[in-house]
Amino acid sequence: MTRLLLLLTLAGCAADPHALPPPPLGTFCYTVAGVDTCLGASDLAATRSPTDGNIWFGVRAPVLMTIAAKDGGESMLERSAEIFGQIREGELLPTLARDVVISVPLAGTCRAQHATSPFGGCMPDETQVVCQARSVYEDASAQVLIDLLTSTEIALRFTATVDVTLLSDCCANDAVCHATEPASFSPGGPDPIEGSVHAAFTL
Repeated sequence: MTRLLLLLTLAGCAADPHALPPPPLGTFCYTVAGVDTCLGASDLAATRSPTDGNIWFGVRAPVLMTIAAKDGGESMLERSAEIFGQIREGELLPTLARDVVISVPLAGTCRAQHATSPFGGCMPDETQVVCQARSVYEDASAQVLIDLLTSTEIALRFTATVDVTLLSDCCANDAVCHATEPASFSPGGPDPIEGSVHAAFTL
């Protein structure tokens, strides 16, 4: 119901450009899996690229993630949150972007098999890791509403569903292990995400 209400809000705002003013410049905030995250204004990197009658945009920022280490302490990992897509050049705003990709880091448990010998022996293990939860080109379900787009800044609001589908870079069985089942990550989603961005272009 929350997601439906947000989608209706976004659609309603398209008819009234003044319904919701942009958040403060330097904002990249989102909520995923019930966790609120706001990234540092000085770390935002936003790009704008006119191409063949379209304007591609992208906003990226580092995210520091804290996870439990095997020795009982904590480890801090740097990952990134990013959102990009395109609109037609000269399109009236607000408007929904196309070809959208949303990617945010998500901490969880990796269940994988690790080698116990060079001859293929395996042992199951659980570790805390950080994987990227994504929505890739899901224009039917990912709504990115562009409220402001000039030569110097961009403001947008978004809602989507993200999940962890690519495990090779964060949770995998050892290559030399004759694994009996694939590695898995939880919670892998799908999870609803919503947020807002207001960033100055850096390039």
